[in-house]
Amino acid sequence: MLAQYLHEEYDVNPKVVHAVEAIVGIVVLALIICFGCFRTIGAGEIGIVTRLGEVNRVAESGLMVKIPFVEGVIKMDTRIQKREVKSSAATKDLQDVEGTLALNYSINKETALKLYKEVGVNFEQNIIEPVLHESFKAGTAQYTAEGLITSRAEVKEAILTVVRERLAPYGITVADLNIVNLDFSKVFNDAIEAKAVAQKEVEKAKQELEKTKVEAEKKIKEAEAEAEAQRLQQSTLTDLMVKKQFIEKWNGQFPNYMGDGSWLKAILGN
Repeated sequence: MLAQYLHEEYDVNPKVVHAVEAIVGIVVLALIICFGCFRTIGAGEIGIVTRLGEVNRVAESGLMVKIPFVEGVIKMDTRIQKREVKSSAATKDLQDVEGTLALNYSINKETALKLYKEVGVNFEQNIIEPVLHESFKAGTAQYTAEGLITSRAEVKEAILTVVRERLAPYGITVADLNIVNLDFSKVFNDAIEAKAVAQKEVEKAKQELEKTKVEAEKKIKEAEAEAEAQRLQQSTLTDLMVKKQFIEKWNGQFPNYMGDGSWLKAILGN
């Protein structure tokens, strides 16, 4: 079509036009082949090179060369990644519990090829998620529902240990695992709330009893102090009355015998 158009409009030799078209096609095909020979693997990635569908080798990050139309490159991220799943299980006391687990993991470069061969690129759905579900069930089964709340850190470590053991053979390194939340049935939540209210009432009653005991002891001490004060006051008054009566009855004469005056000192309190 192009050759006919140029020949009719500009009287160009059709052979020349066909030659130009062929050259352009060859150049375009060469460019496609040239660009198809190179791929770039980003930092934190690894390339699985396949040749006619078969796994051939591993390419590190950077610029790589491959055979166009024959070799393909599948990129796998080796940086720390996050996978979050929701799971359900039963506790040691047969309470239903639902939890959300967040796993931080990374793929080992040395075993990425093996992981791809055995599992493929869908290793999260095929390996990680089932392991998380199983580990959550195994971990929560060791604790009562109340124990899951009070011993959350221990529960996390129990689940984390199982996850690490199960994923290690696949070359998956577990950095950390977090229990984002735990949800129990409404019946259990109501029971926990009622128990918390009862504990608060018990603590309040203990505080009031302690307060009553303290106030009673205070009153007893005050009564004892008042009684002691009255006793001392009564003793003082009695001594004064004796002295007063003696003075009133004394006729002003001393005894006829001599002494050290101790009888008078004893009476007067000197």
